[in-house]
Amino acid sequence: MKLNQLLGMAALLLFAAVSVASPCVAIGTSRGGPLMFSWIDAKGCGAARVYVSNFHGPSGVQIFPQEGQSQKPCGYLSGRSGIHYANKIFVDQHENLWVANGYDYNILEFAKNATQPKRILQDPAGEPYSVVFDEKAGALYVGNVYDQSHSISIQVYARGHDRPSRELSLPSNVVPYSLAIDNEGNLYMMAPYPYPPDGVGVFEWYEGEGPMRDLGIFGGFSSAGIHTTSSGSLTLCSAFSFNQVYKSCWLVPPGFTMPVDDIVTNQVEVFDSTITADEKKLFLVQPSQVSEYLWPGSRFTAPINQFSTNPDVEGIAVSPAAPPGRPYLSAVAPRRF
Repeated sequence: MKLNQLLGMAALLLFAAVSVASPCVAIGTSRGGPLMFSWIDAKGCGAARVYVSNFHGPSGVQIFPQEGQSQKPCGYLSGRSGIHYANKIFVDQHENLWVANGYDYNILEFAKNATQPKRILQDPAGEPYSVVFDEKAGALYVGNVYDQSHSISIQVYARGHDRPSRELSLPSNVVPYSLAIDNEGNLYMMAPYPYPPDGVGVFEWYEGEGPMRDLGIFGGFSSAGIHTTSSGSLTLCSAFSFNQVYKSCWLVPPGFTMPVDDIVTNQVEVFDSTITADEKKLFLVQPSQVSEYLWPGSRFTAPINQFSTNPDVEGIAVSPAAPPGRPYLSAVAPRRF
């Protein structure tokens, strides 16, 4: 056998061995990082990270360092991690990453720096889309969206359970696109109104149970994230025109039902949002990019940083995450359903 043939065979064997042993080797890359394999460069990611989920093209979760002006991926969770239809994502106070895994009808929990899930929760009730973890009760809330054989609902997983222990039923056409939790276990949702006016409303379940209550807050015309804060204000992200100004995110203090502080992004579509642990920065995921803002902002605030992502983005989360905020106190008598 010729020397070059021997060298070629040796190279192939070495490549196969390294591919099995190391998740950092891949055929094809995504903006400088491996595309087909799951991998994490823990040192490159640093302590503070940004996670971005992609539903298609291909589906997975990109990981970026939170600091710096020219972020490139420092990790990627792909189909090799069990992620095939990544919808919204959430990071809890232990820095575990939760992924609503769409058409696989499950929810995956990843420890920090892990490329394989430590838990897989089954969702027999439909397609999981939004997800939030209640630190107080140890319960997981999962918002299910369109599914031909099931009604839209919020599935509740009690502490340690891998299947739903109960569910919160929803009125017709109310889709749980965004969920949030406060430090007393009250659950919040941004979703389309089940009645006029058209648009998105904000709803609450006291301690995650009982009837759904309308808080009287108009949430625009699309849901791109709801967040509780240490002041008791709600941060809402959407896209709607208010006094001829197109907002993407705004702050609703206790007792208010209209925005106070806001960020304007010049009608750029926003899919999801997240707030840093110190509540001083806000990240928005938009078509093929992430925009970082100081928060709370002011009208016409420009982003302090932007970086590119894979297309077909769906959700965003940061680690460490902001802790659950104080309960929002409504000035409007809640409408019960």
